Amino acid sequence: MNFPDHPFLFTRIASIFFVVVSLWPLRTVVAQDIKSPKTLFRWSNESAEPEEEEHEDKIVTDRPHFSEASNLVGLGRVQLETGYTYFRDSNNGSVVQTHSFGEPLLRAGVFAEWFEFRLGYTYLVEQSRIPGGPSTRFSGSDDLYVGAKLALTEQSGWLPEMAIFPQARVPTGSSAFTNSQVLPGFNFAGSSRNLVGGVDFCYEFDF
Repeated sequence: MNFPDHPFLFTRIASIFFVVVSLWPLRTVVAQDIKSPKTLFRWSNESAEPEEEEHEDKIVTDRPHFSEASNLVGLGRVQLETGYTYFRDSNNGSVVQTHSFGEPLLRAGVFAEWFEFRLGYTYLVEQSRIPGGPSTRFSGSDDLYVGAKLALTEQSGWLPEMAIFPQARVPTGSSAFTNSQVLPGFNFAGSSRNLVGGVDFCYEFDF
C-alpha cells in the first residue's frame, strides 16, 4: 500500500531554497566589507587577532560518519551531500526492511563564517513480512529536516573544535512516516584532530 507525498512538500522545499538563493549575493558584501569571525567564541589561549591564513579547499562531510562534522562549509559556499541507507530487522520470523533513498543534505554558509543553513529530505520504502500474515509495503517522504550549524570554537591544541545544531523536523512527510508535529531539538558536536599519533577524536550529543 502506497501513501502519496504531502501535496505541498516540494513547494515548501523550493520556497526555502529560493530564500537561500535570494540571499546569496549578500555573501560578497559580507566577505568584502566585514571580516566575519569564524566562531562565536575562542579559547583563552588563542590570540584575539585572527591570523591571516589561506582558505582551505578541503571538503569535510557530515556523512557517512557516526557523528556529524563539527566544522562548517564556510561563508559563501554550498555543499550538497547524498547517500543511501538500508536497514533490516529480523525477529522470530518477522522481517522489516527499510530503504532510505537520496538523503540529500543541503549545507549553505550564509550571513557569517560561523553560520550554516541546513535542509534535508529523505524518501523511504518500508517492507514488512510476518509469518502466516500478509506482507505490507509503505513508501513516501519522511518529514523535512530544517536546521542550522553554529561554530562555537576552533581547535586549539588539544582543546576541541565545537559546534551546535539547532534543528527541527517539520511535518511534511507522507502519512506512513510523518510525526504530524514539529519536533525541535539540537545536537552538539566536537572534535580534536591530529592528536598523538595522528589520532582524531570526534563526538556528538543529541537532545
